[in-house]
Amino acid sequence: MSKILIADEQPLFRHGIRQALEAQGHSLVAELDNGTDALRQTLQLKPSLLILDLALPRLGGLEVIRRLRKQACKVPILVLTAQSSEHFAGLSLQAGSTGFISKQDDLHQLGEAVRTLLHGHSYFPSHLVGNVAPQIGLKAEEAQLDSLSARELTVLRYLANGRSNKDIAQELALSDRTVSTYKARLQRKLNVDSLAQLLEIAWRQGLLGGIEPVAGSARIGEIEQEQFQRIFDAMPMPVALRDQQGHLLACNRQHLDFHGVTEEQAMGMRIIDSSVLMPEEALKLHQGYLQAVALGQPFSDELILRYRDRRKAVRSWGVPFHDSQGNLIGMLCSTVDITEQDQQIAALNQAKEQWQSIRRTRTQFLHDAGEQLIAQLDGIIKSVRRACRQSPDNALLSNILPGVLALQDQITVLVDVVRIERGTLILMPRAAELNELTRLEITDFNDRHTDTQPVVVAHGCDEPANVWVDPDRYRQMLRAMFEYCHYLELPDITVECRLTPAPQAELLWQLSIEPGPMARADGLFEDLAHNQINPQLALCTHLIALMNGELSLESPRPDGPLAVLTVRFAQAL
Repeated sequence: MSKILIADEQPLFRHGIRQALEAQGHSLVAELDNGTDALRQTLQLKPSLLILDLALPRLGGLEVIRRLRKQACKVPILVLTAQSSEHFAGLSLQAGSTGFISKQDDLHQLGEAVRTLLHGHSYFPSHLVGNVAPQIGLKAEEAQLDSLSARELTVLRYLANGRSNKDIAQELALSDRTVSTYKARLQRKLNVDSLAQLLEIAWRQGLLGGIEPVAGSARIGEIEQEQFQRIFDAMPMPVALRDQQGHLLACNRQHLDFHGVTEEQAMGMRIIDSSVLMPEEALKLHQGYLQAVALGQPFSDELILRYRDRRKAVRSWGVPFHDSQGNLIGMLCSTVDITEQDQQIAALNQAKEQWQSIRRTRTQFLHDAGEQLIAQLDGIIKSVRRACRQSPDNALLSNILPGVLALQDQITVLVDVVRIERGTLILMPRAAELNELTRLEITDFNDRHTDTQPVVVAHGCDEPANVWVDPDRYRQMLRAMFEYCHYLELPDITVECRLTPAPQAELLWQLSIEPGPMARADGLFEDLAHNQINPQLALCTHLIALMNGELSLESPRPDGPLAVLTVRFAQAL
């Protein structure tokens, strides 16, 4: 069994990937949400495969790959990211990854990519990486600028000199949306993901008119300071430039307003010198800043801080800032107040928890009430059967029994649906043959419904389908589907079985439920409409999902099925 480690910031996406991999028989050794832990756990656990997003906090995905390869780690690495496919596929390949999939593509490629890497091969779809080869280096910054069109370079110059989107649109006779499109295109071509990084490149390449910040704690010259300040003030969020020791070199008005200080008070101040933060919080932030400077890496984090004795939720980020020779000056930083957003999330979480609590209470009540009704009906059925034996000629008693049995079956169906939703219905797989189980259930169905035409197996499988399956739940799933078709009042039903071998010692089992010859001859299926809230259909849907399968309900047509059940089973010897 392959051991796989996943590193992705989004918990819902990790959950989806985990389900897909576990359905294929793989084992997950860890799920991580940041690059630092991904690096450490990969070196420690030595998994069979690392699945890695590029947009990770604390340490970017590309840097994780580079550091793993620098430490001679040979773990196969599959990059699974939402970043621009063609561009980042090449960067991932150059960094040392062995595979690449874009989140923008269909994730059915995931299984193929995982199998390919686990067999010692690489997985880079040709339409993503083109002619990129591992030995080709990244484009120099000058070459990246040379690749820009005249209009793109013009927009970059305007942005670099502090012009807003609206001003640029008026100057170039464009719409605001078109300017935003140019900005996104510039970020993609120059391999950056923020306006701050665009400004840094423009500054290094002389597009700001020669702004030259001095290294260390020195202030920026007066002429350059004026132009630099104009750029900062054009940015909508608080922005500050700090040197390697954390001293403030420049900031915008939003930064001063956010921290409640004057420009004279702010200049030269470090985070640790702040009087509005709790001392231990200021120390922690200062140490985090120095660590980011030492690593020369961007940082981003969401924190709960105490500002002037008030609780605030903030998002703090920073990117390295270099001079024209490539020397590190410090970090371009921002801290944004997301307290209102945090409160909204808390309110949503509270509403969600309340709804889930109500749902759990309601589900518990339905389950308990259903169990009690089933037990009461058992007693009634026993009494009716005893009375029938004592009075065999009593037609009234004979007519009551089928109705009570049908009522018990319906309540049992509802209780089973509740059990599945609560997670208390557990599958107990064992080796069994699917054709035989299907025939048995068809026979039982026909015996229960002697007033209808029999279910017909038009095309069975020529070879045995020996798999690991819970026979009772598989038959219950078929029974629910057949009862649903009986509810549709079709005189006959055709079941077509298809077996397809699949990788990883699995078998793909497909059942196509179709109107039978009589139903087609009479055109009885043409006006059918699926009842999505039918209890039998709900039970069938839940059971097939529990088996990691799919139920597809088709619109009735002359030559098509009503429903297709598809399940992937582990092959039994």
